[in-house]
Amino acid sequence: MARDRKFTKDSLFQATKDILLNHGYEGFTFSILAERLNVSRGALYKYYANKDELVMDYMLYHMHQFMEDLRGIQEYNDFTAQFNFVIHLMYKHSKIHQILKASQHIPAKTNLKTKTSKERLDHMHHDMYTQLQELIEQGRKEKILKPDIPDELILVLIFQLVEIPNLSGVTREEWVEKVTEILSHGMFTDT
Repeated sequence: MARDRKFTKDSLFQATKDILLNHGYEGFTFSILAERLNVSRGALYKYYANKDELVMDYMLYHMHQFMEDLRGIQEYNDFTAQFNFVIHLMYKHSKIHQILKASQHIPAKTNLKTKTSKERLDHMHHDMYTQLQELIEQGRKEKILKPDIPDELILVLIFQLVEIPNLSGVTREEWVEKVTEILSHGMFTDT
């Protein structure tokens, strides 16, 4: 018998995130989501015409949260404090890069809502890179970052290091400190 129970937006988005991370975009279906939420597929279709609309809505929600948090960088004046803030923020939202990759699979021409959402997500993604670019410019202005390292390489390193799993068993805080140390000072001793 079909279940027509209600679900919260938080539970919907948490289940969406879990399924995207475990099954990828291709493996994400309303059937799996409905089962996870213990509702009928019809209950999902009341809010979303298809999975693309839902996935884009979730991505916008998650990216909006990240961008709201990123605004906190303005509380810090120097590069080192801003850099540490960004690294901690990236770990707080450590799955954002992985989740945003799913947007590459969503055709922009699915429907008008999806197209509009995709454009908004692209705009937010551009804003994120603009703010991170400003961080790099601050580091160069303070002569902390080496001028011969391309900006794109620095940004890629930050995003990629955040995706490395902590298999060592140390606390998240210790892990973030070590990653920050490697990014800031390298892994070689001074000798």
